[in-house]
Amino acid sequence: MSVTTRQGARSRHPWRVAARVVVAAGLTAGLVFAALDRAEPIEYYRLVGDRTLVVGTTTATLTWTRVSSVTETPTSVVVAVRSFRIQFGPGTGAAFPIELVVTLAAPLDGRTVVDASTGAAVRETNCVGPAPCR
Repeated sequence: MSVTTRQGARSRHPWRVAARVVVAAGLTAGLVFAALDRAEPIEYYRLVGDRTLVVGTTTATLTWTRVSSVTETPTSVVVAVRSFRIQFGPGTGAAFPIELVVTLAAPLDGRTVVDASTGAAVRETNCVGPAPCR
């Protein structure tokens, strides 16, 4: 009789098992994403408009590279670039230059652009395109 009761109790709450599976899958996916997502250094920036910057970095194949945050203060603009890289097996180590657009809330007006990954000021350039700006 106790076996029937235990089986009956388990079958009355299948949503608990489903909820545990969903939570475990979500935690695993979050850990995998955190392990594959990394900060990328910014090599340069170019001012396109008074509130628009283009930042240059490098990326690899099978990589999602994006501006992950922009923090503006009266004296600086801190830009973070992150890449989510998926690599199956050994890689070639090839890097491809890319540019990402950053739109500011206020004009740059002499503020320093800072790379969030290094904490260093980013050099300004006037050249166009990722290849000659390195």
